[in-house]
Amino acid sequence: MMGRTARQSFIASVHDDYMDRMDQIADNLRSKGCEIDEILKLSGVITGHTKQNLNLNDLNIEGVASIEKQRVLRKKSRRKRQSDNGDQNLRS
Repeated sequence: MMGRTARQSFIASVHDDYMDRMDQIADNLRSKGCEIDEILKLSGVITGHTKQNLNLNDLNIEGVASIEKQRVLRKKSRRKRQSDNGDQNLRS
């Protein structure tokens, strides 16, 4: 049995000269094995994720100015923040 391959979320910035071809660029990314989440035409950004374990450098196609891994920021839980604050109060 083969193991699951990790999906990798990305943010692609489209070069200014290609802004009118963002749908085509998204289709090209799909053909490379990506699922597109959003096409933000005003800002020139395409977000998505790989269906398979691809190197993001392999997605640096014509019209893409830069592509990088999308990071997810998570808010600390209320319980964790209270615990952290309690520890600080004990040290004072």
